[in-house]
Amino acid sequence: MRVEFHQGVPEGCIEWLYKNVGRGNMTSIYDSPEYAWFYERVSKPVPIGDAEPYHVPTITVKDPKLATWFVLRWS
Repeated sequence: MRVEFHQGVPEGCIEWLYKNVGRGNMTSIYDSPEYAWFYERVSKPVPIGDAEPYHVPTITVKDPKLATWFVLRWS
């Protein structure tokens, strides 16, 4: 499950993920079996005019139960 953080990733969120979900990937965007979660910046189009798209930080947690726990805690 991918969670978007339009206001930025909350302080302490990454530490919580390492402690409660497991090993994560913060450096490169690819899905690998060794990671329980990964960070990604997703490009979003701006609906008004010719403005440049903006980027939203996201975190994807692979396990559905842990993803639900993550969403309840951090969104």
